[in-house]
Amino acid sequence: MNKINMDQTTIENQINEIAKTTNKTSEEIKKMVNANTEKYAGLLTEEAAIDLVKKELGILKEQNERLKISELSEGKKGIEIEGKIELIYPIKEFEKNGKKGKLQNFIISDNTGEIRGTLWNDQIEENKIKQGNEVVITNLIVTTYNDKNQISLGFGGKVKTIKENETEYKKSTELKAGMSNVNIFGKIIRKFPCTEFENSERKGKVCSFQLGDENAIIKASAWNDKATIIDNFSEGDIIEITNAYTKEGRFGTELHLGYTSEIKKSEKEINTINQTDTTQYLEKKLNQLNERDNVVVEGKIVKISTGKLAYLVCEKCNKKATKTENGVYCDKCGEISGKQNPVLSAIINDETNETQITMFGEQALEFIETNEEEFNKNLENKSTEEILEQISKNKINKTIKLKGYVKENKFLGANEIIVKEILKN
Repeated sequence: MNKINMDQTTIENQINEIAKTTNKTSEEIKKMVNANTEKYAGLLTEEAAIDLVKKELGILKEQNERLKISELSEGKKGIEIEGKIELIYPIKEFEKNGKKGKLQNFIISDNTGEIRGTLWNDQIEENKIKQGNEVVITNLIVTTYNDKNQISLGFGGKVKTIKENETEYKKSTELKAGMSNVNIFGKIIRKFPCTEFENSERKGKVCSFQLGDENAIIKASAWNDKATIIDNFSEGDIIEITNAYTKEGRFGTELHLGYTSEIKKSEKEINTINQTDTTQYLEKKLNQLNERDNVVVEGKIVKISTGKLAYLVCEKCNKKATKTENGVYCDKCGEISGKQNPVLSAIINDETNETQITMFGEQALEFIETNEEEFNKNLENKSTEEILEQISKNKINKTIKLKGYVKENKFLGANEIIVKEILKN
């Protein structure tokens, strides 16, 4: 008899033994075994499923042995460990063999090491874990994946919190390149336009911003789904960030928000340092511009670009709003009273190249040399063409010096400068 048949015979014998002990039929026991296998999306062995049935029927007593993480080895079960939840990964949904499920991975450590754990399906809600808490995990099962031990809960297994710890937040001045699991809170000082990218390895989205606390202002970047989340916050919002990491950037340590990071609005109060623009700008010629550069440039205005002079924004958060039959709607704030935000583009030229510059809000008003009230009156009483013609008469062949950052204008197929400050007008 080959090994497979012997294993099957052993399983049949176990099922028959359970049936005799419990006065249930073998078919009933098989159904219970299959139900446990399906519950774990086919990731449970038949032997483990049989053990779960035994525990459900009260014929397999729990004998949890407390071990250290370094003492865990594949195949051990009915044991428990004590440790601290170091990292929690986002919940992930999956489909296997036509069945949907979800899982949440986490890292737990003690004084001998750390190990990855997984909660499956209902276990996620039944065992709500929090980073930093000290816990005891009972009735766990040890398996291996890529030659590394990992743990999951057996039948009746629990994650019991024995000590709740407050999240420890770093100060901006404590950050150094190469750190992981960084928790920090601060105020969004400035947001930069989000950009999408694609290369031979991947495609995605990144949103960069400046985060300030009472000590410093640092550059931060949120990637992919975290970029979408940060894009819904506004300058001035106070946020809490967990599980971020740091890298060395062009101008010092930068904070990065990746797959495991979490972002939420904070109820904490914070006094930030003087909120001046601490970005380092480099004086450059127009033919030296690279995407994402912060630059100081000077050039002659050769053209005022055509197009809309304003767009509708939310009065509360200053994000783009939509006019509907029922009024003005903001995706973040709901129904609101909108306002017109000025926008104006121009082409400047130096002896090396020409580039489009784009100004929003106060910078556009400063360039036109008007105020918000006068600008809105002109929008009501004059056509866009009339206003642009007057601006051209006043500005063509004038020299402008400005601070700004370089981004790709996909419509133009070239870089443009988003004006941050006009130095000479």
